[in-house]
Amino acid sequence: MNIKSFLRSVIALSVLANFSFAETTANLGNIEKEITIPLHSWHSQQVASYIVGSILKQQGYNVSYVDSTAENTLQKMASGEHTLEIESWSVLYSEQISNVMDRGGVVDAGSHQAVGEEGIWVSQAAIKQCKNLPNWRALNKCYLSFSENNAGGKSRRQRPHKSITPNLTNLLNQPPLYTFTPEWQSASSNIISKLNLRFREVQMGSHQELLETLEAAYQENKPIAIYNWHPSWTAAKYNGQFVQFPGHKKSPINKLASHKMPHDWPFAYYILRNISFSNIDIAYMTKFVEIDQMSPQEAADYWIETNQDKCQSWLS
Repeated sequence: MNIKSFLRSVIALSVLANFSFAETTANLGNIEKEITIPLHSWHSQQVASYIVGSILKQQGYNVSYVDSTAENTLQKMASGEHTLEIESWSVLYSEQISNVMDRGGVVDAGSHQAVGEEGIWVSQAAIKQCKNLPNWRALNKCYLSFSENNAGGKSRRQRPHKSITPNLTNLLNQPPLYTFTPEWQSASSNIISKLNLRFREVQMGSHQELLETLEAAYQENKPIAIYNWHPSWTAAKYNGQFVQFPGHKKSPINKLASHKMPHDWPFAYYILRNISFSNIDIAYMTKFVEIDQMSPQEAADYWIETNQDKCQSWLS
């Protein structure tokens, strides 16, 4: 950690030290019992998880973090192994969320102010070349505009990527739809197969590689299609639009908790219900990591440092 990061962490800890208890210690619950917070593959969720974890630690709770997929976390919360989910995208897992809640294993902890949107996103260069975009039917009419010879830059030509689509017979004629996280892969594959899109899903080696690919396309003013999400800092840097598929809509970003949380840690559950991030909050969480090169924990400390009043309000 460099000196700036160290100072950010020290300042953030001093800020947390000034947070006052909003309720008596009798409402804390079992502070010896560990609160387990999952970390997923996207940065805003990681930063948000460290934010809530840092706040809970200052209240005296024993907090740990564990790597997990979003889908696996739902089952782990139902069994009590995971305690909470700070950033649940209902657009991807509405059915799974409903199932675990119907069985009583997971409880609703409210929604963020932020509203999420996720799906296939195309660059402004694509929209200019294909006048009917963002209507989804235009993708098949203009699919050759997205070919690898026409779309992209050096980072895409240096090494092959793992194709997720099983049918290999028409791959040479299918332009790439770039994706990264496991959650995105399943969602984008479903769209491709359901609507018979003339695209193949291409999994990037890392999130950074996906960003480099997007940047290369923009530098060359070439069309590109990626599986994207908002709120994200990419909206501020790159012009583009989500493709409008049947049923495409914006969805709330929810908070979920294990059924054990209200009983075992009532004040922690109270704080979780009060926490609310805006679209700008989430966009900056991502920016701190992907642009400013902070670690997720450093980004959380810095966000806390610059949002003291908001953090304090969640405790009262």
